[in-house]
Amino acid sequence: MLLKDILKSESDRIAIIHNGEEITYKDMRETINKYAINMKSLGIERGECVAFSSPNSPEFVYGYFGITQVGATIIPLNLMLTLNEIKYIFDDARVKTWVLHREVYEKMNLPVEQVMEALGLESLVLIDKDFSKKITVREDELDVVGDEDDICTILYTSGTTGKPKGVMLTHRNLVSNAESVIKLLGINHKDKFMCVLPFFHTFGFTVTVLTPLAAGSAMVISDGFNPKDVVKNLIEEEITILSGVPSMYALLSKVVKKKDVQFPHIRYAVSGGAALPMEVGKVLFDKFPMAEGYGLTEAAPVVSFNRSNDVEKIGSIGQPIPGVEVKIIDANGKVAPPGIVGELIVNGDNVMAGYLNHQTATEDAIGSGWLLTGDLAKIDKDGFVYIVDRKKDMIITSGLNVYPREVEEAIYQHDDVFECAVIGEEEETRGEIVKAFVVLKEDKMMKKKELLSFLDDKLAAYKMPREIVFTDSLPKNATGKILKRKIKAVG
Repeated sequence: MLLKDILKSESDRIAIIHNGEEITYKDMRETINKYAINMKSLGIERGECVAFSSPNSPEFVYGYFGITQVGATIIPLNLMLTLNEIKYIFDDARVKTWVLHREVYEKMNLPVEQVMEALGLESLVLIDKDFSKKITVREDELDVVGDEDDICTILYTSGTTGKPKGVMLTHRNLVSNAESVIKLLGINHKDKFMCVLPFFHTFGFTVTVLTPLAAGSAMVISDGFNPKDVVKNLIEEEITILSGVPSMYALLSKVVKKKDVQFPHIRYAVSGGAALPMEVGKVLFDKFPMAEGYGLTEAAPVVSFNRSNDVEKIGSIGQPIPGVEVKIIDANGKVAPPGIVGELIVNGDNVMAGYLNHQTATEDAIGSGWLLTGDLAKIDKDGFVYIVDRKKDMIITSGLNVYPREVEEAIYQHDDVFECAVIGEEEETRGEIVKAFVVLKEDKMMKKKELLSFLDDKLAAYKMPREIVFTDSLPKNATGKILKRKIKAVG
């Protein structure tokens, strides 16, 4: 099934609600077709990589489906990336066309010509609320050949080598994952989704865009996350499905606890991106059923869910969703028995096609036919999975992945830095924050503000160190390797 095929309904049922405007499925499909016609008129071909930037809005939905409908591969960009980070992605994926929302472009405060020259672009397409009004649709122009195993989306994730890797997801990967979530949670056209997660993130897109559209449900799109506004909308819009990351729920729990409000319509509040703190769960479990999920971009992304009615399994990431298998393997690649810790591996139609331009990394990750997650876990006798530790050094801050190596490489570009180490430190609101330990070259002095200013155009805001510790030395082993576990222990 192609991504466009999930839009089964052409009815007058509401598909999108945004800032008081209601958009039907029929009108949404017509606008998507207009976007597709525009993309085709630009000469965009099947398999071509097209970059896409938009805030959460109806235009994100139109643009995403319009680009993929002509057979192109879309690269949704994190809106927090710097121009340097975007340039790396464009070079890696050979991007020649960038479709971006006018709001995003205006914040750049640069002339179109300068942006195109800096990024090596051939086309820069600005979309907004009125973009589709100038486009006429002819059915014969929409006859595009596609295959469910075509690469539909490439999502760039921070890499352990310091450079992001493009995760290649097919139409089958994304659609199968959405359909699995629908089946697990019993979602139907009567449901109403509160959409506050960023759509450019795989969790936000699959769970709060693809899933409701595939089920014929309504999406209530929020421009941002304000706990008080969310509480108000949950009640007034009679929301049945809410999705967020733990940092959002931590803020929401404070409002809920203070106001003591009830949410009679919510069937599930979905949490993902990191473990939900127990103290947050205790406040929210009494208000609505929770479904805590585990996933990764390479799995499009949902792997498992643990629902709050499984009270004896608190702390577990639950059982795999329909159509997905998981196993725990030991250091020799053998399946570990229940209760024994090993690496969590995943199999299913949701598992990626591979990493763009990284054949070795692809073989390492999925060469066995199963996706190696890099997470250490165990499975109990009932099939519930428990994450014990991360094999990788990845930091999860507000649901977004940050690899220490990428931050370290940016810090090392400063001439006065001798060596550094970046770790994640637990923090109540964000889950983890980025913390850097820096050793300066002899006789050099620096303040935190100076280093942050240096990093400003090199790292997205969420990757920036929240804490910087200048120190005389870093702990090392006999071979000179920096011991991050020792740094974490000392703090």
